[in-house]
Amino acid sequence: MTQLHTDSKGTAESISAAPAASAPSEDMQDTGQGEGRTRVPWYAAMLCRVGIHTGRWEYLAEGQCTQMRECRRCAATKVRTKHQREWRYARDGRCEQIRTCKRCNAVSGERTKHQWGENYTVANWREGHRCKRCGVVETWDTSYDD
Repeated sequence: MTQLHTDSKGTAESISAAPAASAPSEDMQDTGQGEGRTRVPWYAAMLCRVGIHTGRWEYLAEGQCTQMRECRRCAATKVRTKHQREWRYARDGRCEQIRTCKRCNAVSGERTKHQWGENYTVANWREGHRCKRCGVVETWDTSYDD
C-alpha cells in the first residue's frame, strides 16, 4: 500500500507500507464467540444471526442418542436428541411390536402387525386368511347387495 506523506514545506513524497494483516474488510463479518471464530462474508454472518447454522451433527457417545453440532461459521453449539427407531416383534410367535431405538433401546410405541397368508373361502359369501406368525384368523363377508 502506498501512502502520501507531506513534510513541513508542503512537499509530497510517497512512502510504501505493508498492508495491515488484520485490517477489517467491509464485506467480512466476525461471527464467532471464542477461539473457534472465523471471518466470513456478511451474508454468511447474517445466516448465523437468524439461527441458520451449518455443520455436521455427531453423536456424543455410543449407546446414547444425544448429538451436538458446532457451526462451521460462528462456532455456536447446539445439542439435540436423535433416535434411530425401528419396529421389532416383542416375542416369537406373537404379532405385538414395539418401536425401539437401535442406539439407546428407548421404547416409543406399540402396535400389532400380522403376517397374513393367502385368502381362502370359509363358506358361501365369506372369505378369510390366517396370520402366519400368531395363527389368528380374520374373516369377512364378500356378498354384494344391490
